[in-house]
Amino acid sequence: MKFITPSYYDEFQCVADKCTDNCCIGWEIGIDSDTAAYYRSLGGAFGKRLCENIADDDTFILQDERCPFLNNKNLCDIIIHCGKEHLCQICRDHPRYFEWYGNVKEGGIGLSCEEGARLILTTDRVLLNESQTDENEEEIDEELFRFLCVSRKQIFDLLAREDMPPADKLCEILSFAEKLQFIMDNPQAQESDFVQTAKSFAGDPVCAVAELFSDFEPIDAAWTTSLREMQAGLPISFSALSGREENYIINLCRYFLWRYFLKGVFDGEILSKVKFAVVSPLVIRLLCGKEGGCASWIEKSKLYSKQMEYSDENRELFYDYTYEKAYLATPQLQLLVKTVATR
Repeated sequence: MKFITPSYYDEFQCVADKCTDNCCIGWEIGIDSDTAAYYRSLGGAFGKRLCENIADDDTFILQDERCPFLNNKNLCDIIIHCGKEHLCQICRDHPRYFEWYGNVKEGGIGLSCEEGARLILTTDRVLLNESQTDENEEEIDEELFRFLCVSRKQIFDLLAREDMPPADKLCEILSFAEKLQFIMDNPQAQESDFVQTAKSFAGDPVCAVAELFSDFEPIDAAWTTSLREMQAGLPISFSALSGREENYIINLCRYFLWRYFLKGVFDGEILSKVKFAVVSPLVIRLLCGKEGGCASWIEKSKLYSKQMEYSDENRELFYDYTYEKAYLATPQLQLLVKTVATR
């Protein structure tokens, strides 16, 4: 099986106690069955401590939202006592993510991690690394998968063009995705039959999209606070958007496309995923407000990722809304892009 990752995948190194955030705080940590059995087989004082802190459903019993093995130096006692090879699967993998498509496995580094967010935001030219992994193949629609791979490469090539402003690139991929969805939904139709959606919306798409995120179940108080601050601060001046920030927007768009676009092979749906990939960097931009520094983008990217990527319900609701809300129609999103992502 081919294993394909962005070039920054191999560059990732956890910064451990130097991280201002911590993936061992505020998350339910599930333990895979093999690791849970190993933990319960250990003797001695540390083995007893392990057993006392594993619930019946094979999750760690959090203490004040912290993993019970996160010590006062924010280091992992399991690594210290047992070695990192004996971490549970989720702790070994995080913030890495994987998806399987027939004889292809794709992976990447998640945006919810501070160091991962830094790599994603600051890597302007993303190359792909390919290796082999010994895993069983999954059944998929091979023809559709090839079609989506070609389409995604076309989008990535467009994002890499240096002769187009970033806003124009985002507008173009929205139009491209709508046409692709039409082709997928109407295999017998001619390309000339396609007519772009022309829903009208009388309000301000920036404020409408900002308000939209109140509909989603908040993951924590930090998200709620940031969302309210963003909504209260609108409208803001967008003239201060720098060239570096334009790159952040394109790099984030590329990340969301890499992670979600090919999942259309499972449900035949790619337009909503492209809209998610375009809207997400713009909302992160709005969350940053007038703070244009890299640290602010990292912080808000992490927060947004936790809210929308780690809640299947929130993400699926967004996908549904792309067909229900007039301000999420392609022309209105293109207006949003022109407003938020133009220098």
